[in-house]
Amino acid sequence: MGVEDLIREKNRDQRQWPMSEMADYPCRDNQLPPDGVMTHLDYTSYAHAMLVRRLIGRPRYIDVYMDQDEVLREAYITTLNWRSALGDADMACVQLHKHMDIDMKRSLANACEPHLRGLEIVYGCDREEAISKHMADLYARQKARNSDWRNRWVPHPKDTLNEPERRILYLSDTGDKDLEEVVVGHFEIG
Repeated sequence: MGVEDLIREKNRDQRQWPMSEMADYPCRDNQLPPDGVMTHLDYTSYAHAMLVRRLIGRPRYIDVYMDQDEVLREAYITTLNWRSALGDADMACVQLHKHMDIDMKRSLANACEPHLRGLEIVYGCDREEAISKHMADLYARQKARNSDWRNRWVPHPKDTLNEPERRILYLSDTGDKDLEEVVVGHFEIG
């Protein structure tokens, strides 16, 4: 199963939950223990985001990349919403294919080289800038095609051994940024 299929499956499952921000729908397998105390994932995630906000102080700009996790997404959006509204914070979910053997990863990493060289030629700049511009173009097309932000996953053209088939979902599009700001803000990950 590819990364795109995993994203679709997770989104389909989570749309059926009565509260999508809830970590797990309670059932016999994940109920609270009869003795002691257990901290819910929701509380832990929000507390973590609040602690990170406190620990980083007041930097000029914040970039947050996270797994495709509804609770974590809501925790950071809630915690950093005022910074995002000001344009001082950008957030994105990153999804990648985690279950590949090393030969498949090497094959993908080698196969993307000609495409990356082509991007350098098309955009007339170095590789990292070409990747950023390419991803921004893909994001602009996704945005024009999909009104639902959950369907705006952008594939990263550079496959690496650590992160094969990477996809990025830009979360902090307030509509106030032009395409260049989105490029600089989020699609420069290498």
